[in-house]
Amino acid sequence: MDTNKKIPKGSIIIGFPCIGKTTTSKILKNVIDLESSFYSYNDDVLKNKYNGDAEKSKGDPDRILKENWLLTYVEAIKDNLEKYDYVFTAAFPALTDKLLEENLPVVIVMPTNTIENKNIYNQRSIDRGNLDHWRLGFIKNFSSYIEYNNTHYAGKIPIYELENGKFLIDLLYKK
Repeated sequence: MDTNKKIPKGSIIIGFPCIGKTTTSKILKNVIDLESSFYSYNDDVLKNKYNGDAEKSKGDPDRILKENWLLTYVEAIKDNLEKYDYVFTAAFPALTDKLLEENLPVVIVMPTNTIENKNIYNQRSIDRGNLDHWRLGFIKNFSSYIEYNNTHYAGKIPIYELENGKFLIDLLYKK
């Protein structure tokens, strides 16, 4: 784990849900949060049913996956890498594997695997308005997501862990 090191500028930060990517992008200049929902799903449900709120649309079965969305998302990530100090992305293996395949400067940021963090992240997903269906699946798989990253990507990608209750911004402000 690279918990004690600062994340280098020019990194693509593959961020676990609820670590504060969107909030951090609103506070810090020269960072961008590329919310995957805008690239992966048909805009109609997001705009009409949720008034553009991607968090509230997560887990909605009416969303329709766009064809070739992963390639479009990766291109957007690459396009923004030159423009910003940090590019924040969603965290899922297909994306991580594609970014690795393209030899891009990626890091993973995720919470430590503790009961306290699991409870904190459950509350964060409630606070940001995620649908119960999405939230319950996320919390059910909380530990296995973290374990997967630790076993599958250890030694391939720098992994930064957030201690109980910490946010992404805490790592970026680290001295």
